[in-house]
Amino acid sequence: MEQSIDLESYYAAHKIILVGDYLYFGQYQLDVSGPLKVVKEFDERIRNASKDFAVDYENEIYQLKEPYAKGLMKSILSLLEFLPNGKIIVYSPYIEKTIFLIDSASTLLDFNLDEYLNDFAIPEDLAKYTPPDIENHWAYDNLDDFVSADLLKGIKDDAGNVRAYPNKSITRAEFTTLLVRALDLKQPKGTPKSFKDVKPNDWFSEPVRIASSYGIVGGFEGGLFKPNEKVKRDQIASMIVRAFESKIKFGTGTPINFTEVPNYWAKKAITDASALGIVVGKTKTTFAPSQSATRAEAVVMLYRALHQETGQQPEQVEIEKIVLNYRKQIDLNTAAQDFQKVQQTIDQYTTGFFHATNELDLKLIHHLKSKGVNTSATLNGELRVVVIDIGPRFAVVEVTGGQYTYRFEKNGLSTSETVDSDGMLYLKKTTDGTWKIYNHFVNDPENVLM
Repeated sequence: MEQSIDLESYYAAHKIILVGDYLYFGQYQLDVSGPLKVVKEFDERIRNASKDFAVDYENEIYQLKEPYAKGLMKSILSLLEFLPNGKIIVYSPYIEKTIFLIDSASTLLDFNLDEYLNDFAIPEDLAKYTPPDIENHWAYDNLDDFVSADLLKGIKDDAGNVRAYPNKSITRAEFTTLLVRALDLKQPKGTPKSFKDVKPNDWFSEPVRIASSYGIVGGFEGGLFKPNEKVKRDQIASMIVRAFESKIKFGTGTPINFTEVPNYWAKKAITDASALGIVVGKTKTTFAPSQSATRAEAVVMLYRALHQETGQQPEQVEIEKIVLNYRKQIDLNTAAQDFQKVQQTIDQYTTGFFHATNELDLKLIHHLKSKGVNTSATLNGELRVVVIDIGPRFAVVEVTGGQYTYRFEKNGLSTSETVDSDGMLYLKKTTDGTWKIYNHFVNDPENVLM
């Protein structure tokens, strides 16, 4: 039985095109100036090529020099021929009187930004803000808030990955350090206590000294602190009440009647803290006072106390002005390509996770600039901010109207992407009294630049 061969298809599949030192065969561009080597593999077989451009059998057009790009001819029935003068004829052999002269294939191309991001590395330090073991955890919101604000430090596992270990027990030294850091206590008040098992070179020495000077921690008989002992739930309740006694109105509210809490040294602290919802039970009637607390439980109890503080707080307009000034300075300095001032703005208005992500965006701009790609951003509309929650130490602001169009351009080719940054900004009061943004939740997490 004879086998028929489609000579046209066979020829197309094995067509050889030679342009200068480059040979095109099938899906490949090969350099024939020396030992034969593959330079590039295309999506489809190449039908035609010139010095700077190639077109495949799906009518995809490729620019072969930087900026690397590709585009699709409007009609799948069109054919393309490259002329010696650099111009292009696009025509259809199937439809009469359809022939066009194009000055440059650039008019048919899309700027491929991904070509310039392949070697962009996200800093490893950013991973400390996204520990994988808090995802889907019952205390995720509070854990993420503490991590983002640089209050809860992660621990590296054997593979070098940073984890929060939310279900791990927390020691007395660790909780004391967390509490002192959350309260932003930098110096002792009065005379600190001395403990036989706390040496000056211990990593927890200074937080313990500070906490003891404020009367937040006491110790045990024999002048011991027992820093590596797992902290008990009743100890945490007592430490929190002591730490916040001048800032929270304890003795109000309705306490939980824990049936197994005896009439002992921690009973009043547990009662007062439960009345305000700072501590809750393991069940409706049991508190488990002598049970070791986990890192998640410690964070949640401390978070609740921090957000019940009373005292002097800023005016709402002050917080709104901070957010607007931050955005205004970022936009103005980015437009002026003054990236030193962009960095200064980041340092002035941000901290924690938000500082790290802002620096990541700036590193990306620098990376693209080193590749010859210019970046610009345009606000589409008017930015609006409204304070949702405010206290002496923390504030939450809702941002709307934050839609930006980012444009990337190189050698006449460009691409743009519109990003909606509407969402919530979280601010904290820092040691020097200034307020800084430490976290950002966008309403549409899928619609972000990176």
